Amino acid sequence: MLGRALLSAIGLGVAIVLAGPASAQKAKDTLRTAFQNPIETIDLYLEPGPENALLTRTIFDGLVFFDERQSVFKPLLAKAWRQPSPLIYEFDLRDDVKWHDGQAFTADDVVYTVNWLIDPKSKYRNPTDFNWIQSIEKLAADKIRITAKEPFAPALVRAAYSLLVYPEHVHAKLADKADFGRAPVGTGHYRLTLVDKNKGIQAQRVDSFAHGGDYKVKSNIKNWSIIPAPDLATQQAQMLVGNIDYARGIDREQAKEIAVQLKGAITGVFGLNYTYALFDAKGRSGVEALKDIRVRKAIVMGINRKELMTLAGADTAAPQLGGLCFKSQQGCGFTAEQVGYDPAAAKKLLAEAGYANGFDLEVTTYAGSTAEFGKAVAGQLRQIGIRTNVDIRTLATARKKVQEGKIQLLVGGWSQGGLPDPQGTVRLFASPPGDSDDYFGDDLLAKLGGEVNSILDDKERRAQVARLFDRMTEQTYVVPLVQTPQTFVHTSEVVLNPSSFNPYGADMQDFRWK
Repeated sequence: MLGRALLSAIGLGVAIVLAGPASAQKAKDTLRTAFQNPIETIDLYLEPGPENALLTRTIFDGLVFFDERQSVFKPLLAKAWRQPSPLIYEFDLRDDVKWHDGQAFTADDVVYTVNWLIDPKSKYRNPTDFNWIQSIEKLAADKIRITAKEPFAPALVRAAYSLLVYPEHVHAKLADKADFGRAPVGTGHYRLTLVDKNKGIQAQRVDSFAHGGDYKVKSNIKNWSIIPAPDLATQQAQMLVGNIDYARGIDREQAKEIAVQLKGAITGVFGLNYTYALFDAKGRSGVEALKDIRVRKAIVMGINRKELMTLAGADTAAPQLGGLCFKSQQGCGFTAEQVGYDPAAAKKLLAEAGYANGFDLEVTTYAGSTAEFGKAVAGQLRQIGIRTNVDIRTLATARKKVQEGKIQLLVGGWSQGGLPDPQGTVRLFASPPGDSDDYFGDDLLAKLGGEVNSILDDKERRAQVARLFDRMTEQTYVVPLVQTPQTFVHTSEVVLNPSSFNPYGADMQDFRWK
């Protein structure tokens, strides 16, 4: 189970505040920010990504809510639930919730949403999030039953984080489901009043929202205004001229300079984010050297994690990573030790593998703050004789490159899907052999990965996950490098609660006026 230990270990946040006049629009009760990626539809099913997660997880509700501070599931659209057998989940629904258009929320909305998600004809990005569901039934006006295909340990986690309920009376009528996210109707404590990829996004607090208890609470910010900004430099400029009140993901040193100029603050949020290195151990990209485990180990020995931690912001007390998940997560386990920094041993190992004079290696990384780590890793590997170049890509084009089998070494960022469970991490790294994401070609990984989610006993599941992640570590397929914060620079009137597992680094409710 997650506990306060997790929030103290990985939910750390440090604010650097400088005294001075505020420039936020608190007087107009409107928080202004910018999104780097243009969003055409506010729909996490169709357009997943950290920026969309900020909005959709607030505008819509799930059946249950996972209180990350107390590590317990709490009521949301469902007021009670039970698991009478390993395959059955029953939920008693609230009868006092209204959609943003005034219509009453009912069991029919949940049944419709789940049936749409499990329909093979439905087109959305991550159907594997719901392929564990066999069926859903309406038992009464306020009760539903979900039947799983097999025992599924992360069922409640998915009900809390992934299963956002949509209104049948709106969504079912749309031939193009993307139209829903252009004028979405939710039950959460913000509603959208504008969605335009060119003009931006505007949201307004729903003051009648009352079913979130003391855990999904309303912010004291009335309005949000989000403008499009194609890159971090544009966000930085918008911040400096006073057009936005906070920016996310700007290089930490630049963020410090902005904070000084604006007499504002920096908040570094450590949620579940880390930077990792993934190797083409299968040889899909044509680099024979990477098929040799000695070469992969040598590369890891050439990476100085302490330098990377400094790059992440050592002043924020980033904890050392022990494995590919956090042991405070339910179901997480690992025992194998990571290879340490030893450039002399790395050169020796390269020579033993027949690469005393090094070889050419392309490092692919994501645009934004992750690129700084990719460039740093490339520079460190040059010190052990590997000739590196860096290919910086957007997340979408990097994904395309992965699926085309062109990745040699990927320095990527991962938020564990924002889930307090390693299921997403298992799925990301343990692809079946032959899958477009498979760079390892290891049948054992596929076997272990296919079994972990059906183990309901937490101790047994942790042991199985440990076997899986230890195999990855021992074969040097993928290694965690450094836990990375999301850096927010903001005006002095904005306060950010640094303890969210949202892939964005925060939920809308975490932003408040001072």
